[in-house]
Amino acid sequence: MQVLLENETYSVTSKGQVTLPLYLRKRLGIKVGDQVSFKIEKNMLRVVPVRDSLKAVFGSVKPLKKKISLDKMKKIALEGKFNAIR
Repeated sequence: MQVLLENETYSVTSKGQVTLPLYLRKRLGIKVGDQVSFKIEKNMLRVVPVRDSLKAVFGSVKPLKKKISLDKMKKIALEGKFNAIR
């Protein structure tokens, strides 16, 4: 296991971005598309993976290929529920 050393430094881009090193992403279980939150504690910044929340899964469902009205979506959902209890 690699230990994060105090003298390791990382550059901040013009967009305010910092790349998390691979070994840290692996250790925290952070994958492409995952969400993280930032917490400020005293003079330190913590990066915390977001787990099991609506925010974590937002965007994980691909958009529909064609537009469907809200009424049609409700009908499909009700049919699905009806078929589930048959």
